[in-house]
Amino acid sequence: MTRFASKSSSKVSPHNVFHLCAAVLLLITGAIKLISALGSARELDLANPMLVFTNRSILLGGGLLELWISGYLLCGSNQFLKTLLTAWLATAFVAYRYAMWLGGIVTSCGCLGRNFGWAPFIEKNETMLTRVILAYLLVGGYSLLFCEFQRTVTRDEVVK
Repeated sequence: MTRFASKSSSKVSPHNVFHLCAAVLLLITGAIKLISALGSARELDLANPMLVFTNRSILLGGGLLELWISGYLLCGSNQFLKTLLTAWLATAFVAYRYAMWLGGIVTSCGCLGRNFGWAPFIEKNETMLTRVILAYLLVGGYSLLFCEFQRTVTRDEVVK
């Protein structure tokens, strides 16, 4: 067994609960991004104010990445890698939002897409929903990474 593999991958643990919840959230947000990217809204073909790609390309790439990470969270075996991927993705989202703020870009980030005719609840609550999901992924991911680090350091000290 590797240093980072969980001994209790089939048991209910904080890691397993977090990974399952994160997988479901990323599955939903990734699917929403893909559905939105396939829409016909004019904003989809405009250049993103922070990146060199169109909003459609960013939604497609982001949606596919979220679906891939969600799949790994559901099917992967390395608990540490699952947590690391989740924390990394949340950090990338925070960095994007921070860069938008620094750049004075006050428009909605469109994190869940921009064409919500099919989902009015999301359209009305996008900012709140994305912040709650982001906070969950960020705090949960880094909390579990910190716990894993503490457990590894403690185990290494006992071995000495």
